[in-house]
Amino acid sequence: MRGRQPAPTETVGADRSKALKAELVTRLLDASPLGPNGEQRLLSIVAGTVGWKAAVLWVPKGEARTLRVEAAWGGPELTTNRPVPDGVLPGADRVTAAASTGSPQWLSADNAGPLNESALVFPIVDDDALLGVIELLDDARHDELEAEAEVVVTLARPIGAALRQIASEKHQLHLMERLSAAEQRQRFLADVGSVLAGAGGVAAMMRDLAEKSVPAIADACQIHMLEEDGSLVRVAATPTELPDLLIGRVGRDRDGAAGQVVATGLPLLYPHMSDSLLRALSADSSQLESLRRLGLVSGLVVPIPGPLGALGSLTLVTTRSGRVLGTEDMSLAEDVARRAGLATAHVRMYERERSIAHTLQQSLLPPVLPEIPGVELSGRFRPGGESLSVGGDFYDAFAIADDTWVLGIGDVCGHGAAAAGLSSQLRHSARAAALSCAGPAELLETINRLMTGEGRDNVFCTAVYVWLERLPTGLRATMARAGHEYPLIIRAGGTVEEVRAPGTVLGVFDRLDVTEKTLDLDGGDVLFLYTDGVTESRRGSELFGRERLTEVLVSMDGSPAAAVAEAVEESVLQFCGHRTRDDIALLVLRAGHS
Repeated sequence: MRGRQPAPTETVGADRSKALKAELVTRLLDASPLGPNGEQRLLSIVAGTVGWKAAVLWVPKGEARTLRVEAAWGGPELTTNRPVPDGVLPGADRVTAAASTGSPQWLSADNAGPLNESALVFPIVDDDALLGVIELLDDARHDELEAEAEVVVTLARPIGAALRQIASEKHQLHLMERLSAAEQRQRFLADVGSVLAGAGGVAAMMRDLAEKSVPAIADACQIHMLEEDGSLVRVAATPTELPDLLIGRVGRDRDGAAGQVVATGLPLLYPHMSDSLLRALSADSSQLESLRRLGLVSGLVVPIPGPLGALGSLTLVTTRSGRVLGTEDMSLAEDVARRAGLATAHVRMYERERSIAHTLQQSLLPPVLPEIPGVELSGRFRPGGESLSVGGDFYDAFAIADDTWVLGIGDVCGHGAAAAGLSSQLRHSARAAALSCAGPAELLETINRLMTGEGRDNVFCTAVYVWLERLPTGLRATMARAGHEYPLIIRAGGTVEEVRAPGTVLGVFDRLDVTEKTLDLDGGDVLFLYTDGVTESRRGSELFGRERLTEVLVSMDGSPAAAVAEAVEESVLQFCGHRTRDDIALLVLRAGHS
């Protein structure tokens, strides 16, 4: 039995379909990849291939698979203000009908309604999945719409392949954008870490953080910190002339966004800052006008968390960039605020400990040096290391008679509170014992008995004590040394003498072996006592040493005692890069001219 022979018109239609399909495939291949505006380029190729003036692509969106306009090409009078159906419902209109039936729909210009258009609508289906619906439009009459519908149906497969390619390209682009955003975020957080690790206190740290945040994540930034009375004080703003943003007061006025965030510990996000929102956030008409002039687009406020609650707030807003802040921006801001909170808590704790240590250290040194007629005295102390500012080095000076004074300097082994406690005990014990001792050697022996008699293990101390007497002819210094750095005499004219008084360290042996040395000081002579933190300060493996110390002392010949002490300390600090490992103590005496 012979099959039905195709009619001549069917043969022509089939031939045209094949030709159009071949032409479309060729154009799509030539245009591949279609690029960021791929849907629009696809519509131009499809409509141009079959000879229509405009085209609209509808795609299913969301869980309800509601059709929405994804792209349009051609004359705006045909493609703008397209009706958006509520859902894919059979018979709702030609677009939803094509989507629900899987069959093309058409409309002639004779009965096109107010738009006076011809329309040809056909679905793009792949593996029974609806990829979209293409609507071809024209303001001219198309006579053979049914025949054209049969033609365009044959184009669905290459169009579907192109749509999948566009979706893949978009997905890859989205992944690349997210990867780039993640890399930028990590770089920004690394920069924030560097800022928060800097020195200068909380206020300086917050100013640097605000400057780093603009324009990296917003157009403007403000940081407020919580005071003890419950008020919020602005500590940083970029730009600096920015008026207070969204500010409130914790405890009484919680209407302000910053106050609310600090009180609740919860962030606030304002993707779109309308005028009504600005009115609600403003404390008064003046602040409202200031916020209006800024042209705020979007904003967020996050708390700066601390161990016991919010320490303050971080406010970010966008203006001229037009950027809309979202949940990812808020997440980044919260990450920044957490780091700022940790850094703030650390700095405040360090500052409290440093203050306590400074107070303790000052209590271990003489509050004032005694006034000795015709004599200049100057003392310096600098703790070593990077821990608390308290150490085991000490110096002292006090009177034991109208014309007799005692100078002392010492170095207790170790560092920190234990060493400081022992140095305080020794200094005060020496003051008490000196009143009944005949000279510095006897004083050192008394201190040694105190240390060895208490049964301390692995604790020792080096020291130098000087009996200073005023004589009719000038000053006489009698000194004894217990394992300490040798005292130095800088004679007027610049020669340096080392006073080699032998003696063993304190606290090691029951019997102390020390020898006293006596010498006279003439006008302009300097007696220089110091601890080994001076000569043993390091720059790499190199020591500051006695030679450098001598050069500094000689260069300061004729200078006041305070200037000599300052010059030595500054030279040591410059040498070691202001990173001293050991304590430094200096005591400088300069004899005046009779």
